[in-house]
Amino acid sequence: MADRKVRWGVLGCANIAEVSFVPAVKESGGGELVAIGSRSEERSREFAEKHGFAKAYGNYQAVLEDPEVEAVYIPLPNTLHLEWIVKAAEAGKHVFCEKPLTMTADEARKAVEACERHGVLLLEAFVWRYHRQTRRIREVLDRGDIGNIRHTDARFHFKFNGPKDNIRLRPEVGGGALMDVGCYVLSWARWVMGEPPLEIAATSIMYELEGVDKTTVATLRFSKDRTANVSCSFGMVGGQGAVVYGDLGKLEVTQPFHPRQGGAKILLTRKGTTEEIPVDASVHPFTDAVTTFQECVVTGAPLPIPASDLIDQARTVEACRKAGRSGSWVQV
Repeated sequence: MADRKVRWGVLGCANIAEVSFVPAVKESGGGELVAIGSRSEERSREFAEKHGFAKAYGNYQAVLEDPEVEAVYIPLPNTLHLEWIVKAAEAGKHVFCEKPLTMTADEARKAVEACERHGVLLLEAFVWRYHRQTRRIREVLDRGDIGNIRHTDARFHFKFNGPKDNIRLRPEVGGGALMDVGCYVLSWARWVMGEPPLEIAATSIMYELEGVDKTTVATLRFSKDRTANVSCSFGMVGGQGAVVYGDLGKLEVTQPFHPRQGGAKILLTRKGTTEEIPVDASVHPFTDAVTTFQECVVTGAPLPIPASDLIDQARTVEACRKAGRSGSWVQV
């Protein structure tokens, strides 16, 4: 990449910014932490001092108005994503936004259109899509090592024990298991199959008082008689994992979404034999995505994942949410 560094602003002092985004920018070597903004100037100053930001602001808009900032990371609540994507685009800032990009497919289209209209990049932070492990998986699948892909299973579970007012449990800001971790497994199924599903059937188990889903389990039907089963939950152990089944073998991925050194494995089974495919998970899970984004900002190249993928993802999540509530098949 060119010598110059991308000058970053961050909207909000969210935990994901602290533990994932900021370390990735530093590890990438291609970014500079210029400005942090939150609703509390005091909190912004503390965050800036702790992580090395040059400036701290008491609101988000000030970050967008800073002429030294050229790209922003948005880790705000889901319901605020569209608003601040559009504002960032209008300010001429490239956008790296947390998943899910928006609450609905219509909002995703508006976000994409705003960024295209103002000539800025828009990345949805499914960072696993950019990770070197994912590139390795794609090579194995495309090479035909498991034959023709017929089905995939994917899960993302954890036992949530946080307070009742946690953002994950609040419907007014887009909480629930599907929006928090279910979007990962739906993204996985689309990526494996190379297209959006035709239709989805799902079941959602709701928190009675909070009004968001604790668990959602879905079946997806794709073209050429291919299928997927995915599940997400705040109410059970299991972590993350995925398996892809072909007519000649299967591929198991122990940590498809946030691979970590020592725990990330790719296991290829065919003809009754299982072999482990080497995985490089030495970098932070966010680093490859941040590096790719920075390279595209500097060179002016388009992102590897097109804007249409962002809309397809939003359509899939929206269909799954409707299916989970209705208990019937929903077309995507």
